[in-house]
Amino acid sequence: FPLVVSLVGALLREFPDRWAYYLQLLQRKQFRRIRKSSSYDYDALDQAMDASFQVLPKEEQQLYRDLTVLEKDVKVPAKVLSVLWDLEPEEVEDILQHFVNKSLLFRDSHQRPHLYYLHDLQLDFLAEQNRAQIEELFSLMFSLDWVITKARVVGPADLINDYVEHGAMLDRENSEVRGQFQEFLSLTGHRLDERPFPDVVQLALAQPQTSEVHRQALLQARTTALVVQPHLGSIYSACFSHDGAKIAACGASKTLRVFKSTSGEKLLEIQAHDDEVLCCAFSPDDRLLATCSSDHKV
Repeated sequence: FPLVVSLVGALLREFPDRWAYYLQLLQRKQFRRIRKSSSYDYDALDQAMDASFQVLPKEEQQLYRDLTVLEKDVKVPAKVLSVLWDLEPEEVEDILQHFVNKSLLFRDSHQRPHLYYLHDLQLDFLAEQNRAQIEELFSLMFSLDWVITKARVVGPADLINDYVEHGAMLDRENSEVRGQFQEFLSLTGHRLDERPFPDVVQLALAQPQTSEVHRQALLQARTTALVVQPHLGSIYSACFSHDGAKIAACGASKTLRVFKSTSGEKLLEIQAHDDEVLCCAFSPDDRLLATCSSDHKV
């Protein structure tokens, strides 16, 4: 309740003629609080905070939303926020003082330089204000599709930095999944700079089966079909290597061709026989291939 009164008091400094309106609001909410037998009137607090927030200029509303990055019980100097907002420290101090005046922020004046912090309930209010953006952030950064797309565009360095920069916020949603994606990128980031771009789904399938990264990769692998056309003429035989990484095919073209099973990239082509190649097979260790042909040769 003291925080609610403080917020209303801050509003009255700018709108002194609204006392009757704010008093009526509190009385109405107070009645609801008693009726609900609640230990705290969150509705009154939210409405008072929202009223203080809404009278801020639009640019300051966005700056206030940025304070979501502050951790519970952590006090920070203006210099930290000047880095976040890319503003001069003096400008930041003016803005923060405005927030303090409206009881949207607290200042520890016993420290030099002054330190600023948010009440737990103010952090909850900000989290609610930013819920849509936060949920979008979670859906993106916990998505293998997003990892693949961003890695193609900007490379692995910026991608890894995203998980470091937003780590604390992602951990509030699911620290285990955040750790799995960050570990995947730490292990395979050097591969994402390769050209041609690697098959990220196959890299992700090498992650532990309990990993969310592996789960999403497996789902994609099951729903993605690869079509390879290795020969112009008829194909008489095709087989996978024992490790599943390669496909060998042979046929009327008299050749043996080997492809990557994940991308269809041709790895090898051999003019194996003088006549149609009828069948082919990998050795148990996948190092050799055997073929037989209408030319009566193996």
